[in-house]
Amino acid sequence: MKRNRSIRSTNFLLLPVGPQVSKNFKEKILGQMLHDQIFLVLRQDQTILRYGETEFNRLGHDRRYYRTIIDRCRELGRLVLKAKELNPNVTKLSQLLRASNYQLLKQSVFKEAEFNNETNLFNKPSYALKVGISVRKCATMLKGDYLQDEILREYIPELEAFLCVMEAKWFTEVSSHAHRTLAEVKWNKRKTVPLTRDIQKLNKYLNKQIIIEQDNLEGGPNILAFKNLVEISLVMTIILNRRRVGEVQYMLLKDYESALKCDPNSDIFQILTESEKQLSQSLIRLEIKGKIGRGVPVLLTEKLQSILNLINTRREECGVVKSNPYLFPSLSNVSGHYPTHKIIQKWTKASGCVNVSTLTSTKLRKHVAVMAQLLNLREHELDNLAKFMGHDIRVHREYYRLADETLQLSKINKLLLNLEKAKLGEMKGKNLDEITFEDEGEDENSESEND
Repeated sequence: MKRNRSIRSTNFLLLPVGPQVSKNFKEKILGQMLHDQIFLVLRQDQTILRYGETEFNRLGHDRRYYRTIIDRCRELGRLVLKAKELNPNVTKLSQLLRASNYQLLKQSVFKEAEFNNETNLFNKPSYALKVGISVRKCATMLKGDYLQDEILREYIPELEAFLCVMEAKWFTEVSSHAHRTLAEVKWNKRKTVPLTRDIQKLNKYLNKQIIIEQDNLEGGPNILAFKNLVEISLVMTIILNRRRVGEVQYMLLKDYESALKCDPNSDIFQILTESEKQLSQSLIRLEIKGKIGRGVPVLLTEKLQSILNLINTRREECGVVKSNPYLFPSLSNVSGHYPTHKIIQKWTKASGCVNVSTLTSTKLRKHVAVMAQLLNLREHELDNLAKFMGHDIRVHREYYRLADETLQLSKINKLLLNLEKAKLGEMKGKNLDEITFEDEGEDENSESEND
């Protein structure tokens, strides 16, 4: 299947597409798309190609955004296909960017996003939100192009009218329903974090597999051992640092090679405990690009360093292309890196963990935040933890340090039950850990029986 797709991509590169499509966009975006009915539509649509080229010029410097650009283009292709089903005369996206065709555009989105007229909810709310943004961008892009061409300026009023209609109606008629759908999905959704015993079990299994695969790779080039070691070291790095998958999988080899062991400030080093001093001397620290371009740290233990050094010595022998820049390289020429979420699922299932679904990078990050509540950290300690996680203290509290239902059922419930029993005076000056609750129901029942 992959070989056939590669052949189709190679053959496509020989075909003409359009004068506005650059060679890089053709190779790195169009050449990597699945060649299906959607592709045939967007390949012939100059507006979609122009939009894709614009997004590529903005984000194409970073390979991690290639998939995003491909998805946005295909979403517009799906929109045109659905509009064509409703009105056979529509063959291009530009025909939908007219005020007179606004209702057709809305109905096409409703049908593709599977809108339920009875509940006013979408089955695919994210599609409705994303394609709405892309459509607006396309209209604005065309308006900019028309302003630079005297012949095409006569079409500007039509685009302005369309943008006015979008501004007036899209949120109330489409986006509001999509946002409400997403909100209702989250309501009363069980919030789970990984169990400590599952994390321990996974770590124990990975450490055992490392010894086996390390021996296999040290004996000579071994593609299977190399692949397994890359995957294991990738998962272990995520577990140790609680980093997002999109951050770790794009770590660069050059960043690792140029990283130096932490050289702490001598004054600060003196006040550390002996164990903290040993850790600071054995760990290596890398600074990588995190979410929204923010720099975030990654710590690597001596064991991980030895594995990565072994992987680096065997890269070319095991088939990694020289142009692959990633620290955790895939043997595939297409992406150069592994789909990390699938790799985590693979090894958690192999380890025999009980709750595999909870062992994701997002839930591992929430696990740290919830456990931090139990530690009762000070303000500056929370701030340091939030910075390491890659966000500010407000985001940490609002989105990651979620009130776990177990904490609500135990600690918060103690406070509420004591208030119900009018024991406010007994709780004065105490924190939640110090407050206790004794059920008086049994005593009352025993007293009534004695009477």
